[in-house]
Amino acid sequence: MKFLLLLLTFLLGIQTPTEKWYFAWRDQTVIAFTASGETRPLASFDLEFARGYRLSATSALVTLYTDHEAQGLAIVTPDGVTSLRGEIDLEWIDRQGFDVLAYEHPYVVVTPNNCGFQWCRFGRPVWLVNIDALTIEVIADHVFVDSPQPLGLSGHLLRYARREYQDSFPWTLWERDLRTGQERSFYQFSSPIEDFAWPISLRTDNTGEFWYHSEPTVITAGEHPEFWRRLIRSDGSIEILDHIPEGEIPKYVWTLAGENILQQAIGCTRACRLDIRAASGGEWQTFTLSDNAYFEFVYPLSDGRVLARQYSGVIWILRESGAPLRMGVAHTLSPDFRWLLTAHDLSDLPTTYRVWDVQNERVVLEGIVTGGIDITYYEGGFLIDQYSLGMGQVIRTAARQGDEDPPPLLLYSHADGKTFEPPQSHYFDVLSDGSLLESRYQDGIYRVDLESGAETQILAAANVINLR
Repeated sequence: MKFLLLLLTFLLGIQTPTEKWYFAWRDQTVIAFTASGETRPLASFDLEFARGYRLSATSALVTLYTDHEAQGLAIVTPDGVTSLRGEIDLEWIDRQGFDVLAYEHPYVVVTPNNCGFQWCRFGRPVWLVNIDALTIEVIADHVFVDSPQPLGLSGHLLRYARREYQDSFPWTLWERDLRTGQERSFYQFSSPIEDFAWPISLRTDNTGEFWYHSEPTVITAGEHPEFWRRLIRSDGSIEILDHIPEGEIPKYVWTLAGENILQQAIGCTRACRLDIRAASGGEWQTFTLSDNAYFEFVYPLSDGRVLARQYSGVIWILRESGAPLRMGVAHTLSPDFRWLLTAHDLSDLPTTYRVWDVQNERVVLEGIVTGGIDITYYEGGFLIDQYSLGMGQVIRTAARQGDEDPPPLLLYSHADGKTFEPPQSHYFDVLSDGSLLESRYQDGIYRVDLESGAETQILAAANVINLR
Protein backbone atom coordinates (compact mmCIF):
# COMPACT_ATOMS: atom_id res chain seq x y z
CA MET A 1 0.00 0.00 0.00
CA LYS A 2 2.82 2.40 0.89
CA PHE A 3 4.43 1.66 -2.49
CA LEU A 4 1.16 2.41 -4.33
CA LEU A 5 0.78 5.72 -2.48
CA LEU A 6 4.31 6.70 -3.42
CA LEU A 7 3.69 5.72 -7.03
CA LEU A 8 0.45 7.72 -7.13
CA THR A 9 2.21 10.76 -5.65
CA PHE A 10 4.95 10.46 -8.28
CA LEU A 11 2.47 10.16 -11.15
CA LEU A 12 0.45 13.13 -9.94
CA GLY A 13 3.64 15.15 -9.81
CA ILE A 14 4.33 14.53 -13.52
CA GLN A 15 3.00 17.41 -15.58
CA THR A 16 2.14 16.82 -19.19
CA PRO A 17 3.64 19.58 -21.38
CA THR A 18 1.03 22.04 -22.61
CA GLU A 19 0.32 21.49 -26.29
CA LYS A 20 1.15 24.50 -28.40
CA TRP A 21 -1.72 26.19 -30.21
CA TYR A 22 -1.49 28.25 -33.38
CA PHE A 23 -4.01 30.57 -35.00
CA ALA A 24 -5.17 31.13 -38.56
CA TRP A 25 -7.99 32.71 -40.51
CA ARG A 26 -10.15 31.41 -43.33
CA ASP A 27 -13.23 33.01 -44.88
CA GLN A 28 -13.10 35.73 -42.18
CA THR A 29 -13.11 33.12 -39.41
CA VAL A 30 -10.34 32.85 -36.83
CA ILE A 31 -9.35 29.22 -36.19
CA ALA A 32 -7.15 27.68 -33.49
CA PHE A 33 -5.17 24.56 -34.36
CA THR A 34 -2.36 22.30 -33.15
CA ALA A 35 0.45 20.53 -34.97
CA SER A 36 -1.28 17.22 -34.22
CA GLY A 37 -4.30 18.30 -36.28
CA GLU A 38 -6.86 19.46 -33.70
CA THR A 39 -8.81 22.52 -34.93
CA ARG A 40 -11.35 24.88 -33.34
CA PRO A 41 -13.26 27.63 -35.16
CA LEU A 42 -13.31 30.61 -32.78
CA ALA A 43 -15.07 33.69 -34.15
CA SER A 44 -16.04 35.46 -37.36
CA PHE A 45 -14.80 38.95 -38.28
CA ASP A 46 -14.72 41.22 -41.29
CA LEU A 47 -11.05 40.23 -41.40
CA GLU A 48 -8.38 40.91 -44.00
CA PHE A 49 -5.45 39.56 -42.00
CA ALA A 50 -3.96 39.56 -38.49
CA ARG A 51 -0.56 39.51 -36.83
CA GLY A 52 0.69 39.61 -33.28
CA TYR A 53 2.82 38.39 -30.39
CA ARG A 54 2.80 34.99 -28.70
CA LEU A 55 2.10 35.27 -24.97
CA SER A 56 2.19 31.58 -24.11
CA ALA A 57 1.76 28.16 -25.67
CA THR A 58 -1.99 28.76 -25.81
CA SER A 59 -2.47 32.53 -26.21
CA ALA A 60 -1.49 35.51 -28.32
CA LEU A 61 -2.00 39.26 -28.48
CA VAL A 62 -3.00 40.15 -32.04
CA THR A 63 -4.02 43.09 -34.20
CA LEU A 64 -7.03 42.53 -36.49
CA TYR A 65 -7.07 44.33 -39.86
CA THR A 66 -9.79 45.19 -42.36
CA ASP A 67 -9.23 47.23 -45.55
CA HIS A 68 -5.56 47.67 -44.60
CA GLU A 69 -6.47 49.38 -41.31
CA ALA A 70 -6.19 48.12 -37.75
CA GLN A 71 -9.57 47.47 -36.14
CA GLY A 72 -8.31 46.76 -32.65
CA LEU A 73 -6.24 44.47 -30.45
CA ALA A 74 -7.49 41.17 -29.09
CA ILE A 75 -6.44 38.20 -26.97
CA VAL A 76 -6.73 34.90 -28.87
CA THR A 77 -6.82 31.50 -27.15
CA PRO A 78 -8.23 28.08 -28.14
CA ASP A 79 -11.40 29.16 -26.31
CA GLY A 80 -12.11 32.32 -28.28
CA VAL A 81 -11.18 35.82 -29.43
CA THR A 82 -11.71 38.68 -26.97
CA SER A 83 -11.28 42.32 -27.99
CA LEU A 84 -9.52 44.54 -25.47
CA ARG A 85 -11.47 47.30 -23.77
CA GLY A 86 -9.96 50.78 -23.66
CA GLU A 87 -9.34 53.94 -25.66
CA ILE A 88 -6.25 54.06 -27.90
CA ASP A 89 -5.55 55.77 -31.21
CA LEU A 90 -5.56 52.96 -33.78
CA GLU A 91 -4.06 55.26 -36.41
CA TRP A 92 -0.71 54.62 -34.71
CA ILE A 93 -0.81 50.96 -35.78
CA ASP A 94 0.36 50.20 -39.32
CA ARG A 95 0.53 46.84 -41.08
CA GLN A 96 3.54 45.87 -38.97
CA GLY A 97 1.45 46.04 -35.81
CA PHE A 98 3.21 46.80 -32.55
CA ASP A 99 6.45 46.11 -30.68
CA VAL A 100 6.44 44.49 -27.26
CA LEU A 101 8.76 46.36 -24.89
CA ALA A 102 8.16 44.20 -21.80
CA TYR A 103 5.97 41.28 -20.78
CA GLU A 104 5.37 39.80 -17.36
CA HIS A 105 1.99 38.22 -16.82
CA PRO A 106 -0.55 39.75 -16.74
CA TYR A 107 1.04 42.93 -18.14
CA VAL A 108 2.25 43.58 -21.69
CA VAL A 109 3.87 46.93 -22.51
CA VAL A 110 3.63 47.76 -26.22
CA THR A 111 4.41 50.62 -28.58
CA PRO A 112 2.89 51.01 -32.08
CA ASN A 113 5.08 50.87 -35.18
CA ASN A 114 3.50 53.71 -37.17
CA CYS A 115 5.56 56.53 -35.70
CA GLY A 116 7.39 58.99 -37.96
CA PHE A 117 10.66 60.69 -37.06
CA GLN A 118 9.15 64.15 -36.63
CA TRP A 119 6.97 62.82 -33.82
CA CYS A 120 8.84 59.88 -32.38
CA ARG A 121 12.13 61.68 -31.89
CA PHE A 122 10.33 63.23 -28.89
CA GLY A 123 9.38 59.81 -27.49
CA ARG A 124 6.81 57.23 -28.56
CA PRO A 125 3.33 56.37 -27.34
CA VAL A 126 3.33 53.39 -24.99
CA TRP A 127 0.28 51.31 -24.04
CA LEU A 128 -0.36 48.82 -21.25
CA VAL A 129 -2.30 45.61 -21.86
CA ASN A 130 -3.73 43.71 -18.87
CA ILE A 131 -4.35 40.17 -20.07
CA ASP A 132 -6.45 39.13 -17.09
CA ALA A 133 -8.65 42.25 -17.14
CA LEU A 134 -8.72 42.30 -20.99
CA THR A 135 -7.99 46.02 -21.06
CA ILE A 136 -5.63 48.39 -22.86
CA GLU A 137 -4.69 51.88 -21.70
CA VAL A 138 -2.28 54.67 -22.58
CA ILE A 139 0.76 54.95 -20.30
CA ALA A 140 2.04 58.14 -21.96
CA ASP A 141 2.46 59.67 -25.42
CA HIS A 142 6.17 60.54 -25.18
CA VAL A 143 8.05 57.63 -23.61
CA PHE A 144 11.76 57.08 -24.21
CA VAL A 145 12.25 53.85 -26.19
CA ASP A 146 15.47 54.59 -28.12
CA SER A 147 17.69 52.13 -26.25
CA PRO A 148 18.40 48.37 -26.19
CA GLN A 149 16.57 48.32 -22.84
CA PRO A 150 14.35 51.44 -22.62
CA LEU A 151 12.13 50.54 -19.65
CA GLY A 152 11.73 47.96 -16.91
CA LEU A 153 8.87 45.79 -15.68
CA SER A 154 9.02 43.97 -12.35
CA GLY A 155 5.84 42.41 -11.02
CA HIS A 156 3.28 45.20 -10.81
CA LEU A 157 5.87 48.00 -11.10
CA LEU A 158 6.66 49.68 -14.42
CA ARG A 159 9.62 52.09 -14.57
CA TYR A 160 10.09 54.30 -17.61
CA ALA A 161 11.30 57.70 -18.87
CA ARG A 162 8.76 60.29 -20.06
CA ARG A 163 9.20 63.67 -21.70
CA GLU A 164 7.38 66.44 -19.85
CA TYR A 165 5.69 69.49 -21.38
CA GLN A 166 7.39 72.01 -19.12
CA ASP A 167 10.12 74.61 -19.54
CA SER A 168 13.18 72.98 -21.16
CA PHE A 169 11.09 69.82 -21.79
CA PRO A 170 12.77 67.65 -19.11
CA TRP A 171 12.84 63.87 -19.03
CA THR A 172 11.53 62.24 -15.86
CA LEU A 173 12.00 58.69 -14.60
CA TRP A 174 8.71 57.35 -13.27
CA GLU A 175 7.63 54.30 -11.32
CA ARG A 176 4.00 53.31 -11.85
CA ASP A 177 2.07 50.83 -9.71
CA LEU A 178 0.07 49.01 -12.39
CA ARG A 179 -2.52 47.82 -9.87
CA THR A 180 -3.50 51.31 -8.73
CA GLY A 181 -2.19 53.59 -11.48
CA GLN A 182 -0.32 55.69 -8.93
CA GLU A 183 3.04 57.12 -10.01
CA ARG A 184 6.10 58.62 -8.37
CA SER A 185 9.11 60.27 -9.99
CA PHE A 186 12.64 59.44 -8.85
CA TYR A 187 14.92 61.36 -11.25
CA GLN A 188 14.70 64.24 -13.75
CA PHE A 189 17.11 65.84 -16.20
CA SER A 190 16.97 68.35 -19.06
CA SER A 191 18.80 68.63 -22.35
CA PRO A 192 22.12 70.51 -22.11
CA ILE A 193 21.09 72.68 -25.05
CA GLU A 194 17.75 74.11 -26.08
CA ASP A 195 17.02 71.43 -28.63
CA PHE A 196 13.87 69.37 -28.21
CA ALA A 197 15.43 66.52 -30.19
CA TRP A 198 18.80 66.39 -28.38
CA PRO A 199 19.71 62.67 -28.12
CA ILE A 200 20.07 61.24 -24.64
CA SER A 201 22.18 58.38 -23.33
CA LEU A 202 19.87 56.41 -21.09
CA ARG A 203 19.31 52.72 -20.48
CA THR A 204 18.05 50.46 -17.73
CA ASP A 205 18.04 46.83 -16.66
CA ASN A 206 15.11 44.46 -17.21
CA THR A 207 13.34 45.58 -14.03
CA GLY A 208 13.99 49.33 -14.20
CA GLU A 209 15.62 49.25 -10.78
CA PHE A 210 18.90 50.65 -12.15
CA TRP A 211 19.34 53.37 -14.81
CA TYR A 212 22.52 54.56 -16.48
CA HIS A 213 22.52 58.22 -17.57
CA SER A 214 25.39 59.98 -19.32
CA GLU A 215 25.02 63.61 -20.33
CA PRO A 216 27.15 66.75 -20.66
CA THR A 217 26.22 69.62 -18.36
CA VAL A 218 26.60 72.23 -21.08
CA ILE A 219 27.76 72.26 -24.70
CA THR A 220 30.59 74.67 -25.52
CA ALA A 221 31.83 74.93 -29.10
CA GLY A 222 35.43 73.77 -29.57
CA GLU A 223 35.87 72.48 -26.01
CA HIS A 224 35.33 69.24 -24.15
CA PRO A 225 32.17 69.72 -22.05
CA GLU A 226 31.79 68.76 -18.42
CA PHE A 227 30.39 65.24 -18.28
CA TRP A 228 28.63 63.23 -15.58
CA ARG A 229 27.97 59.50 -15.69
CA ARG A 230 25.43 58.40 -13.12
CA LEU A 231 23.83 55.17 -11.97
CA ILE A 232 20.34 55.97 -10.68
CA ARG A 233 18.41 53.60 -8.49
CA SER A 234 14.64 53.49 -8.38
CA ASP A 235 14.73 54.54 -4.72
CA GLY A 236 16.17 57.89 -5.88
CA SER A 237 19.76 57.31 -4.76
CA ILE A 238 22.54 58.14 -7.23
CA GLU A 239 26.02 56.65 -7.65
CA ILE A 240 28.50 58.87 -9.52
CA LEU A 241 30.43 56.53 -11.79
CA ASP A 242 32.54 59.20 -13.45
CA HIS A 243 32.95 62.98 -13.60
CA ILE A 244 34.91 64.66 -16.38
CA PRO A 245 35.57 68.37 -15.71
CA GLU A 246 35.18 70.83 -18.55
CA GLY A 247 38.17 70.83 -20.88
CA GLU A 248 39.36 67.36 -19.89
CA ILE A 249 39.25 64.26 -22.07
CA PRO A 250 37.30 61.23 -20.79
CA LYS A 251 39.48 58.32 -19.67
CA TYR A 252 36.84 55.57 -19.62
CA VAL A 253 33.88 54.26 -21.55
CA TRP A 254 30.97 53.27 -19.30
CA THR A 255 27.67 51.56 -19.97
CA LEU A 256 24.93 49.51 -18.31
CA ALA A 257 24.58 46.12 -19.99
CA GLY A 258 21.73 44.10 -18.58
CA GLU A 259 22.37 43.80 -14.84
CA ASN A 260 26.02 44.84 -15.13
CA ILE A 261 28.12 48.01 -15.27
CA LEU A 262 30.99 47.98 -17.81
CA GLN A 263 34.12 50.11 -17.58
CA GLN A 264 36.83 50.26 -20.27
CA ALA A 265 39.85 52.51 -20.67
CA ILE A 266 39.92 54.82 -23.70
CA GLY A 267 43.01 54.70 -25.94
CA CYS A 268 44.41 51.40 -24.67
CA THR A 269 46.62 49.58 -27.22
CA ARG A 270 47.58 46.32 -25.51
CA ALA A 271 46.63 44.22 -22.46
CA CYS A 272 43.37 46.16 -22.36
CA ARG A 273 40.93 45.57 -19.51
CA LEU A 274 37.19 45.15 -19.46
CA ASP A 275 35.90 45.55 -15.90
CA ILE A 276 32.42 44.24 -15.07
CA ARG A 277 30.46 44.77 -11.88
CA ALA A 278 26.89 44.06 -10.90
CA ALA A 279 24.80 47.24 -10.93
CA SER A 280 23.76 46.43 -7.36
CA GLY A 281 27.42 46.56 -6.26
CA GLY A 282 30.06 44.03 -5.34
CA GLU A 283 33.48 43.09 -6.65
CA TRP A 284 34.75 43.92 -10.14
CA GLN A 285 35.44 41.06 -12.56
CA THR A 286 38.34 41.79 -14.94
CA PHE A 287 38.95 40.43 -18.43
CA THR A 288 42.06 41.18 -20.50
CA LEU A 289 42.24 41.50 -24.29
CA SER A 290 45.22 41.97 -26.58
CA ASP A 291 43.94 45.34 -27.80
CA ASN A 292 41.08 47.72 -27.11
CA ALA A 293 37.56 46.60 -27.93
CA TYR A 294 34.70 48.66 -26.57
CA PHE A 295 31.81 46.46 -25.45
CA GLU A 296 28.13 47.37 -25.26
CA PHE A 297 26.63 44.08 -24.09
CA VAL A 298 27.61 41.16 -21.86
CA TYR A 299 25.77 37.99 -20.88
CA PRO A 300 27.14 35.67 -18.16
CA LEU A 301 27.71 32.04 -19.17
CA SER A 302 28.81 29.10 -17.01
CA ASP A 303 32.23 28.76 -15.38
CA GLY A 304 32.77 32.52 -15.08
CA ARG A 305 32.73 33.12 -18.84
CA VAL A 306 30.80 35.97 -20.44
CA LEU A 307 29.42 36.49 -23.92
CA ALA A 308 30.36 40.04 -24.94
CA ARG A 309 29.54 42.14 -28.01
CA GLN A 310 31.55 45.14 -29.15
CA TYR A 311 29.99 48.31 -30.53
CA SER A 312 31.44 47.18 -33.88
CA GLY A 313 29.29 44.03 -33.71
CA VAL A 314 32.14 41.56 -33.11
CA ILE A 315 31.19 39.06 -30.42
CA TRP A 316 33.51 37.22 -28.03
CA ILE A 317 33.53 34.68 -25.23
CA LEU A 318 35.74 36.12 -22.48
CA ARG A 319 37.46 34.32 -19.63
CA GLU A 320 39.13 35.69 -16.53
CA SER A 321 42.06 33.40 -17.32
CA GLY A 322 42.84 32.06 -20.75
CA ALA A 323 42.56 33.44 -24.25
CA PRO A 324 39.25 34.93 -25.37
CA LEU A 325 37.37 33.36 -28.27
CA ARG A 326 36.52 35.68 -31.17
CA MET A 327 33.34 34.27 -32.72
CA GLY A 328 32.87 36.82 -35.53
CA VAL A 329 30.50 39.62 -36.37
CA ALA A 330 27.22 38.95 -34.59
CA HIS A 331 24.22 38.78 -36.89
CA THR A 332 21.45 37.28 -34.74
CA LEU A 333 21.50 35.82 -31.22
CA SER A 334 18.70 33.49 -30.18
CA PRO A 335 16.44 34.80 -27.36
CA ASP A 336 17.76 32.15 -24.95
CA PHE A 337 21.42 32.99 -25.87
CA ARG A 338 21.97 29.37 -26.90
CA TRP A 339 22.60 29.95 -30.62
CA LEU A 340 24.44 32.67 -32.51
CA LEU A 341 24.70 33.43 -36.23
CA THR A 342 27.92 35.21 -37.17
CA ALA A 343 29.10 36.38 -40.56
CA HIS A 344 32.14 38.06 -41.99
CA ASP A 345 31.92 41.38 -43.82
CA LEU A 346 28.66 41.34 -45.81
CA SER A 347 29.99 44.23 -47.91
CA ASP A 348 32.64 41.87 -49.32
CA LEU A 349 30.67 38.98 -50.78
CA PRO A 350 30.75 36.04 -50.97
CA THR A 351 31.65 35.47 -47.34
CA THR A 352 31.33 32.83 -44.62
CA TYR A 353 28.58 32.48 -42.04
CA ARG A 354 28.63 30.26 -38.96
CA VAL A 355 26.03 29.13 -36.45
CA TRP A 356 27.46 28.59 -32.97
CA ASP A 357 26.37 26.50 -30.02
CA VAL A 358 27.33 29.28 -27.61
CA GLN A 359 27.48 27.32 -24.35
CA ASN A 360 29.77 24.64 -25.84
CA GLU A 361 31.75 27.07 -28.05
CA ARG A 362 31.11 24.85 -31.05
CA VAL A 363 30.22 25.63 -34.68
CA VAL A 364 27.26 23.46 -35.69
CA LEU A 365 26.76 24.86 -39.18
CA GLU A 366 28.93 26.75 -41.64
CA GLY A 367 28.35 27.96 -45.17
CA ILE A 368 28.85 30.63 -47.80
CA VAL A 369 26.54 33.62 -48.09
CA THR A 370 26.32 35.49 -51.40
CA GLY A 371 23.79 38.15 -50.39
CA GLY A 372 21.68 38.93 -47.35
CA ILE A 373 20.99 36.30 -44.70
CA ASP A 374 18.26 35.80 -42.10
CA ILE A 375 17.89 33.21 -39.36
CA THR A 376 14.79 32.30 -37.37
CA TYR A 377 15.16 30.28 -34.18
CA TYR A 378 12.55 27.76 -33.06
CA GLU A 379 12.34 25.20 -30.27
CA GLY A 380 13.05 22.35 -32.66
CA GLY A 381 15.73 23.99 -34.81
CA PHE A 382 16.38 27.02 -36.97
CA LEU A 383 15.85 28.15 -40.54
CA ILE A 384 18.43 30.07 -42.57
CA ASP A 385 17.18 32.11 -45.50
CA GLN A 386 19.44 33.88 -48.01
CA TYR A 387 18.33 36.59 -50.41
CA SER A 388 19.72 39.11 -52.87
CA LEU A 389 20.90 42.28 -51.20
CA GLY A 390 18.73 45.29 -51.94
CA MET A 391 15.71 43.16 -52.82
CA GLY A 392 14.87 41.25 -49.66
CA GLN A 393 11.38 39.80 -49.62
CA VAL A 394 10.75 40.93 -53.22
CA ILE A 395 13.31 38.55 -54.66
CA ARG A 396 12.19 35.69 -52.46
CA THR A 397 8.54 36.13 -53.33
CA ALA A 398 9.37 36.25 -57.04
CA ALA A 399 11.40 33.06 -56.68
CA ARG A 400 8.48 31.26 -55.07
CA GLN A 401 6.35 32.18 -58.05
CA GLY A 402 8.89 30.59 -60.41
CA ASP A 403 10.27 33.80 -61.92
CA GLU A 404 13.87 32.79 -61.16
CA ASP A 405 15.89 30.24 -59.22
CA PRO A 406 14.91 30.38 -55.54
CA PRO A 407 17.62 31.42 -53.06
CA PRO A 408 18.77 28.61 -50.77
CA LEU A 409 16.79 27.81 -47.63
CA LEU A 410 18.33 25.61 -44.96
CA LEU A 411 16.79 23.84 -41.95
CA TYR A 412 18.85 22.62 -39.00
CA SER A 413 17.08 20.15 -36.71
CA HIS A 414 18.05 19.98 -33.04
CA ALA A 415 16.59 16.46 -32.84
CA ASP A 416 19.42 14.84 -34.80
CA GLY A 417 21.69 17.66 -35.97
CA LYS A 418 20.71 17.03 -39.59
CA THR A 419 20.26 19.73 -42.22
CA PHE A 420 17.67 19.86 -44.98
CA GLU A 421 16.91 22.14 -47.92
CA PRO A 422 13.14 22.60 -47.92
CA PRO A 423 11.39 24.28 -50.85
CA GLN A 424 10.90 28.03 -50.52
CA SER A 425 7.68 28.70 -48.63
CA HIS A 426 6.38 30.32 -45.46
CA TYR A 427 7.39 28.11 -42.54
CA PHE A 428 6.29 29.30 -39.12
CA ASP A 429 7.62 26.64 -36.73
CA VAL A 430 10.13 23.82 -36.43
CA LEU A 431 8.83 21.06 -34.18
CA SER A 432 10.84 18.97 -31.73
CA ASP A 433 11.02 16.05 -34.20
CA GLY A 434 12.43 18.32 -36.93
CA SER A 435 9.26 18.55 -39.00
CA LEU A 436 8.00 21.90 -40.27
CA LEU A 437 4.73 23.77 -40.10
CA GLU A 438 4.05 25.51 -43.40
CA SER A 439 1.46 28.07 -44.50
CA ARG A 440 0.81 28.01 -48.26
CA TYR A 441 -0.97 31.09 -49.50
CA GLN A 442 -4.58 30.32 -50.50
CA ASP A 443 -3.85 26.61 -50.19
CA GLY A 444 -3.68 25.77 -46.51
CA ILE A 445 -1.53 24.84 -43.54
CA TYR A 446 0.60 21.71 -43.60
CA ARG A 447 2.89 19.66 -41.41
CA VAL A 448 5.92 18.54 -43.44
CA ASP A 449 8.44 15.80 -42.63
CA LEU A 450 11.44 16.57 -44.82
CA GLU A 451 13.25 13.28 -44.14
CA SER A 452 10.37 11.06 -45.28
CA GLY A 453 8.77 13.56 -47.63
CA ALA A 454 5.39 13.06 -45.94
CA GLU A 455 3.07 16.03 -45.56
CA THR A 456 -0.26 16.33 -43.77
CA GLN A 457 -2.79 19.08 -44.37
CA ILE A 458 -4.04 20.54 -41.08
CA LEU A 459 -6.30 23.30 -42.49
CA ALA A 460 -7.44 23.79 -46.08
CA ALA A 461 -7.47 27.27 -47.67
CA ALA A 462 -6.30 28.92 -44.43
CA ASN A 463 -3.53 31.40 -43.65
CA VAL A 464 -1.54 31.40 -40.44
CA ILE A 465 -1.56 34.42 -38.14
CA ASN A 466 2.11 35.32 -37.83
CA LEU A 467 3.27 35.62 -34.21
CA ARG A 468 6.59 36.96 -33.00
